Amino acid sequence: MDISYLKARLQDSPLGHPIIYRERVTSTQDVAREAALAGAPEGLLVLAEEQTAGRGRAGRSWWAPPGTAILSSLLLRPTLPPEHVGYIGMIAGLAMSDALADVAHITVALKWPNDLLLEGRKLGGILLESLWEGLRLEAVILGLGLNVRVRFPPESPLYGQAISLLEAGVEVAREPIVVAYMRHLADYYARINAGWSPTRAWAERLETLGKPVRIIEPGHAWEGVAVDVTCHGELIVQVGDERRIVRAGDVSIRPVD
Repeated sequence: MDISYLKARLQDSPLGHPIIYRERVTSTQDVAREAALAGAPEGLLVLAEEQTAGRGRAGRSWWAPPGTAILSSLLLRPTLPPEHVGYIGMIAGLAMSDALADVAHITVALKWPNDLLLEGRKLGGILLESLWEGLRLEAVILGLGLNVRVRFPPESPLYGQAISLLEAGVEVAREPIVVAYMRHLADYYARINAGWSPTRAWAERLETLGKPVRIIEPGHAWEGVAVDVTCHGELIVQVGDERRIVRAGDVSIRPVD
């Protein structure tokens, strides 16, 4: 990762500096959280070439060989009401899909609640971690991983489920994607802090909507049709004559053939 390139192009951006860059970390989330607790400013961006304990939502692991992915965590100190913290995950998906349209000239879809899809497979993922002081929101750590040059071998459990830009025939450097992502994210972030709701814009890019889905909860699974999202981003699933609200939490969602 060319950090000099990033610093030169993000120095006037509200987000994306200062930059902490590491060759190897347990998780960029861990580094960003430690910096947040030490009083680091909003906009701090953590980047790494390799994670030894990278994680996604619900404690799942995130795998990528060294130097093949964008592994990032961004420190935010939003002025949002607590019930709107989920907006940050929404605008991260919007911002990265905008960035890839600009830099790689591709269209990616979003999967509820936090994935980026290309050719129906997982290209990237988003993870939010909130830091609280009592009832007051101190910070949000926005993690985003994107497969750029990863190759998933046939023996990998991710083979056929995940994809990288390279595997899709798109050869592009990581640095311009990071810059475009930070700039689009800064625009969306200013808007949500000013009172704008990204829910409808996000819903328009959700490939999940309008399709049969299987909801897998601890000890239970059921099926329905994903029809919409609530104002806070929960999924609305139609089951017969009943509409059920699904919160991200520990559930998994799968398409139904």
